[in-house]
Amino acid sequence: MPTATEPAPAPVADRFQTSRATLAVDRVMTWLIKAGGIAVILAVCGIFVFILWQILPLFQGASVSRTGELALPAGAKPMALGIDAWAPLAPRRSPTGP
Repeated sequence: MPTATEPAPAPVADRFQTSRATLAVDRVMTWLIKAGGIAVILAVCGIFVFILWQILPLFQGASVSRTGELALPAGAKPMALGIDAWAPLAPRRSPTGP
């Protein structure tokens, strides 16, 4: 029995009641977690689409076309020639040096 100096304990139902602020924060966090999960799924799908876009040319037919000519010095007997799609000059190797 509580005395006059001791406060009476709160009723059990009030003690376990969740505050409005906690419920509001819980709703906001639930929405953010769902949005984050959807964003991760979309990012992974985007990565798959990008990879598919990059590998599709592997399944198409190849084509070769002449884009230019390489002028070699007179009497040159190259051992090897190389090409680079982005460089204007082709590397070559001859018996006497580059």
